Amino acid sequence: MMQSLRLRRSTRLAPATAPIRNRPSAVPEDRGQAGKSTAGGRDELTLKLPILEAEVMGLRQLLAEVKANRDRLRREMDDLRRDRDHWQRLAEQAGPTPSGAGRRAWFCGRASPVG
Repeated sequence: MMQSLRLRRSTRLAPATAPIRNRPSAVPEDRGQAGKSTAGGRDELTLKLPILEAEVMGLRQLLAEVKANRDRLRREMDDLRRDRDHWQRLAEQAGPTPSGAGRRAWFCGRASPVG
């Protein structure tokens, strides 16, 4: 599962940001012309929108996968608890062990007295 997440992350589209020096607002000559045109800002946003939508879609898919794994693990834990409770009830119904029986250690499929 971790490998598939790594692969998915590597193929995911990431927004490409230009270095600060290449941005028009960072160049000293353009500072006086900041209010000149907003068409460049709209173009930049229209380019970033599909990238952001793809990123959101990828995050939603990851969230769905995490929720599915969480639900699967919850069902597995419930099954384990149910089994534990079943065996515990069986042990209680069997009653206490006779005092002469003592504890036994299991090794290679053979029971031997401890002590």
